[in-house]
Amino acid sequence: MEPNQNGEQPKTELVTTGYFNPQVWAQMKDMSQVFFTSKAIPSYITNAPQLTMILQAGHEMGMKPVEAMKSLYIVNGNINLWGSSIIRRLREHGWRIQYEMKVEKGGTCIATVTKGDEKYVETMSFESAELSGYTKSSTGALKVGWKPGVNRNLKLRYGVISMIVKTYIPEVLGSASDIVEVAEDRPVEEGEIVAEPTQDGKSVIIKGADKTAIGDFIAKAKAKKEEEKKPQASGKDINVPTKEVEPEPKEELDNAQKDGNVKENTKVNNAK
Repeated sequence: MEPNQNGEQPKTELVTTGYFNPQVWAQMKDMSQVFFTSKAIPSYITNAPQLTMILQAGHEMGMKPVEAMKSLYIVNGNINLWGSSIIRRLREHGWRIQYEMKVEKGGTCIATVTKGDEKYVETMSFESAELSGYTKSSTGALKVGWKPGVNRNLKLRYGVISMIVKTYIPEVLGSASDIVEVAEDRPVEEGEIVAEPTQDGKSVIIKGADKTAIGDFIAKAKAKKEEEKKPQASGKDINVPTKEVEPEPKEELDNAQKDGNVKENTKVNNAK
């Protein structure tokens, strides 16, 4: 653009479109900065731009700012919905949900989702989750979320709901990719590259191997970060123990001195 008569560059005016509303965007950026400074936010949010992305996704899904922070979570660079939030969205879209829990195959959940004449039924068992590589860590230990009891029941319920939503009614997800409780268990194939925000807000690239779960990679990255934060001992701080030289007994010193005098006198007499 050409400068105006005063030699000033004219300001570019942002125009509201169906895709972009500059006023809303400016408000979200200001809110992100204030929210982030307050520290009253989920611990996984490490910087204001990340929080802006959460608010933007929530805005696209019809959520209020605080609701978006409580409902959304970032896994492997993707925005996901917590299980309780996906259930609420199903109800907001007019869907009814029914569960049937069975003990077969380590625990089985049958979910039925209906709205009017539409009806979708899916089944997920602990056995099928094991075959998918969801239930164990890289060390082979059973993950806490998959231990028998309430945790496993919730995992099975959210897992089967994820299958129904992604297969039949993906519009319920809105701008999200999946359910957090399901996405965090997805195994990483050998050679696959994943990225996860670290505590300092930077993105760490991690290569997968042997179907190690994303959650394990994140835990290792965080542990490494904590280790790096610990003060390292410098060369100046290291005290190297020195071997103390014990003084010889006085009697031995006197004898050695006498021997030296005798040898010296012998040399003189020989010279004469």
